[in-house]
Amino acid sequence: MKQTEYTGVLVPITQKVLYKAVSKLLGMSGRFPQTFRLNVNVTPALLKDTHFVQMCKLLSDEKGARLMLELTEQQPFTISYRQPAP
Repeated sequence: MKQTEYTGVLVPITQKVLYKAVSKLLGMSGRFPQTFRLNVNVTPALLKDTHFVQMCKLLSDEKGARLMLELTEQQPFTISYRQPAP
């Protein structure tokens, strides 16, 4: 994981895998209960990346994906909350 973060490929790889997973799951939506959620382990680098955050919001809002973001235990989180721009 650390190597993918340092080389800058963690975010694009995670986005691609997550998008494919959501697409496949939505195609099988009748097989799962409505309460089903896709759990995704995230690192501080992923949460700091605005494209990743926007993609999660898009998958949730427009595709109807129910995502559960799990904070990884491998690295400390030092992200402070910022108010969205007006």
